This record gives sequence, structure tokens and C-alpha cells, in this order.
Amino acid sequence: MDANFQLERFNVSSEDKDPGLSKGLAYFVDTEMFHKHLKDFNKRIIQPPSTCSNHEAAKGDERSCIRTQDLAASGVGGVVCTRHELKLLLCTVDLHVGETQVEMDFGYLTAVKHFTGVPHIVTSYDIVCQWSINLEERIDIYGDFMQPKIPRKKNVSQGDMLLRKIKDAMPKVSDHEDRFERFIASLPQSNIVKWTNMVEAWEVDRNKPNPFAWTVASKTEAAMCLQLA
Repeated sequence: MDANFQLERFNVSSEDKDPGLSKGLAYFVDTEMFHKHLKDFNKRIIQPPSTCSNHEAAKGDERSCIRTQDLAASGVGGVVCTRHELKLLLCTVDLHVGETQVEMDFGYLTAVKHFTGVPHIVTSYDIVCQWSINLEERIDIYGDFMQPKIPRKKNVSQGDMLLRKIKDAMPKVSDHEDRFERFIASLPQSNIVKWTNMVEAWEVDRNKPNPFAWTVASKTEAAMCLQLA
């Protein structure tokens, strides 16, 4: 997660005359929802003073406000998958004064809330020491819409569930093996050899006839009606 303050945007007379081209599409968050988020939580969530080094992005002080007063956006913030080096879906937000928690929260949470089946998320951010302060409390304040949809309970308990299923299945293994052996013994040996050769040949060369493919044509409803007529 990071920001780019080279992507400034000056104030415009109106959105109608100078509209955004990708609002709510691909990497960009929905502008109206983002502005509503800022309106609802900018004053409600008080960002604590920076305890880090003299980092302009984390300060958002009076000098930054003066510098950005003619800008609609002083930069953009977003989230990138470090493994694939791709922007995540709906993660890019406009910044106004530094990288405030409320702004960066929106981009981060709207991106990761789409994740399913992910037990852990490792987040790298140059000012994570400031952004992470009171993060869980802020998520609770934002409510359900901004809650990451990570099925923690399902994934944490997966090991116990698999062990329980293995213990339940093991006593039945010998019973199924016995039934399989008796079934094989009831078949003609010539058929077993023929089928085994077909399977082994197909496993080596998938262009060979597939022994598992259904080769008998099934009757259609129209054919059955004609037969019964």
C-alpha cells in the first residue's frame, strides 16, 4: 500500500464539465461513495499526531493544507499485490492532505473485502506504524460495508474438520477395499486386461480414446415419444 503525490488534480468548475473517466471502475473507487465516507468519518475519527519521523505524508499539517488548497486531489493512494505487481480491484483513492487514515482505509478495505478464503493478509506500507494505530477500532466504526469479508472462523477450524473426517473415514477403508476386490473378481479377466490397457494408454497419450468418456448415445425425449407412439 502506498501513495503517489505526483498525480495532482486541480479544482474544476464542476464534475459535469470535467467528469472522471473511471469512477467506480477497475482500480478506482466510486467517487460518490468515497466522498460520503469522508463526510461521515473525517470529523468522527480523529487521527492522532504522528509519532514517527518527520514524514510529510503522515503529518497533514497546516502547511500541507495551504499547499493543496487549489487542488481537488494532491495525489492518489492505492493497494498493489506484491506477488503479481497488479493493482487490486477498487483500491485507488484521491488524497487531499497527506495520507490520512480515513482516506487510505477506504482504498484498503474496499480492496481486501472482496477476498475469500484468505486466512491472513500481510500489509506492507511505509507509514504502517501510523496507519495501523486504532485500525481495528476504525473498522468497527465504519460498519458492515467496510468490514473485510475474510472467513476467519472457517479457515482457522479447517484443520480440526479435516482430522475429524479422516478419523471417520479410516474404519471404512478396509470395507470398501473388500467390496472392490470382490467386484473385480466377478468380472471376466479379459475385460479387466482390456480396460487396464485402455486406461494406461490414455494416461500416456491423451489423444487416445478416453476410456471414461460416455460412448453410448442416450435417447432424447423426442425419440422416446416417437417410440411410444
